Amino acid sequence: MRLILISTAFLFIWSIANAQVRTNINNDEVITARGKFRKNYSAKAPYLIPPKDIKALFEKEILEKGADESKPFRIAEAIPVDINIVQEASWIEEGSYSHGSFTIIAAGAKSISVNFDQFKLPEGTEMFIYSENGEMITGPVTENENNENNFWGSWVYKGEKLTVEFKTQTQNRAYIKLHIASVAYGYKDIYQPKVPSGNFGTSGSCNVNVLCPAGNGWESERNSVALILGGSGTALCTGAMVNNTGNLTIPYFLTANHCFDGAEANWKFFFHAWSPQCTPTQNADGILFNGSILRARNGDTDFMLLELKDLPPANSSIIAAGWSRATGTSVSGVGIHHPHGDVMKISTYTSALERPANNPFPSPQLPGLNKVWVVTWSQGVTEPGSSGSPLFDQDHRIVGQLAIGPSGCGKPDERDAYGRFDNSWTGGGTNSTRLSNWLNTAKTGVLTTDAILLCAPSASNSTLIYPSGQRGVNPVTLCAGCSYNFLVDFVAGATSYTWLLPPGFSFISGQNTSTPGILTSMSEGTYTLYCSANNACGSSYTHSLVINIGGGGQQQRIAAYPNPTSTDLTIESRQSDLTISNNSTTASSLLTNETFSAKLIDQFNSELRKGISENGKIVFDVRNIQKGIYYLHVIRGQDLVIRQILIEK
Repeated sequence: MRLILISTAFLFIWSIANAQVRTNINNDEVITARGKFRKNYSAKAPYLIPPKDIKALFEKEILEKGADESKPFRIAEAIPVDINIVQEASWIEEGSYSHGSFTIIAAGAKSISVNFDQFKLPEGTEMFIYSENGEMITGPVTENENNENNFWGSWVYKGEKLTVEFKTQTQNRAYIKLHIASVAYGYKDIYQPKVPSGNFGTSGSCNVNVLCPAGNGWESERNSVALILGGSGTALCTGAMVNNTGNLTIPYFLTANHCFDGAEANWKFFFHAWSPQCTPTQNADGILFNGSILRARNGDTDFMLLELKDLPPANSSIIAAGWSRATGTSVSGVGIHHPHGDVMKISTYTSALERPANNPFPSPQLPGLNKVWVVTWSQGVTEPGSSGSPLFDQDHRIVGQLAIGPSGCGKPDERDAYGRFDNSWTGGGTNSTRLSNWLNTAKTGVLTTDAILLCAPSASNSTLIYPSGQRGVNPVTLCAGCSYNFLVDFVAGATSYTWLLPPGFSFISGQNTSTPGILTSMSEGTYTLYCSANNACGSSYTHSLVINIGGGGQQQRIAAYPNPTSTDLTIESRQSDLTISNNSTTASSLLTNETFSAKLIDQFNSELRKGISENGKIVFDVRNIQKGIYYLHVIRGQDLVIRQILIEK
């Protein structure tokens, strides 16, 4: 299989808004009652949804479904609510920023998710959504998620409790719009408790994680597959991004027609939802996209083609899979899917696909389905939630999407049926019922396409560069003649980085990497640091960071010594910028009486020490802190001074 890197001649069709959000579904950071931002929010009762009769919800599903196995995998019941989070949240103001926190409890629920029907975040606002104790967390959610429909939906979180927490400039607080219209009350266990090994979800034990040996060689294809959460957050399916004959970077997405619920504009798509290991000890850290547009669907082959509302940016590594509409029979290949909403699995076939005259698994839900590939698995199976997932041939091209089938861990020899891509190409003969009008962008008669990387040389202009420990601060105040490790946000496929240093700055290490060590100028002033990333698509947008050296002409300075230290760290506000040796102290006549505050944080932004000055001085005892590099934040009036501190043992 060839993986094509596309030029950006066509990228003017869509703006790259970087509308993607990270979701970690096995977060190791424990979030306490102080929240993600570690604030002392005032106590406020959570919004409570009374417990539901889970047995009755199962009975309702069985009654609606009957014997039909083709319906989407239901996991929750949508509960209408009317919640204005901005009004109901607990707020705290600090300086020019406001922090808010709001909690919902769906009593007795197995899982919970929320749907916003009013959603707008002002520039610079950050929002996090997380389960109890932060075991699952999404964020930061920023203004890049704003959309014309003002709709946004969360992912599905384990348990009955969900917290929404946000940070914004106080002057922008009135412009936040966050209204929840419904809460999805989960009545099925789709997550297992934290375990040292094994599957995290509830799919059968015979399913194979995509990072196991069976997935070797299918690394590109797995980057096309996503777990789908329906518009109301109640049902799950699977699907994949697909290429077109012109190799245009259009975010077309193929899934099953029987997953259709009429709310595809509000669907959520979760990419990269796999375990990092074959036998996992941690869970997925995926990418969440919101919203799609229906392009075509047809029941004869049970296909549905969507177009995501946002083009995945270069730093997502998402690909559009190749496909084949040839009528020849594939002799081997794989299916990649999310059974029961679990982390991504791979099923393998090593015998030729069958092409029966009629669907061998008739279904009341799929009366017209009669154009299918039938597969017998040699390893793995499919389960509810796998619907719509791609079937790949030996050339790594999609030949169909999962329609129906009785396979499972209890009956691994049973076969599954996939709607045939070659028949979906012509479909029902109209634009809205066939693939050809959408995927034949080059107007050719080709039978196959290869995968393309949805890649742009330009990363988002919201990509950040920053000194370690100070992400999101721009401009930043640094000390003269000090060394810092700088970082740039990840750009997919980057092979090198180009840094342009201002006068008086110099490299210490890592000149062409994403994490160079840089020595600042000895002269006070305002400087600008530039960085661009280089990958196979070209050079990225050039990012900049404004750096203030010194106190902007003020004679008072902050001293922190000894540095390195293993016992105490002394922070002083002084009248002049005198050199302090490791064993000397500052004469009291040089100290100012100005009050300032300081805190010592680690690389994860965890606060280890904090204090307020007395007589121009603060002393931190660092004996119990492990050796390493830490960051001292000193706030004096409106000024923030940051120093890098080395603790030795």
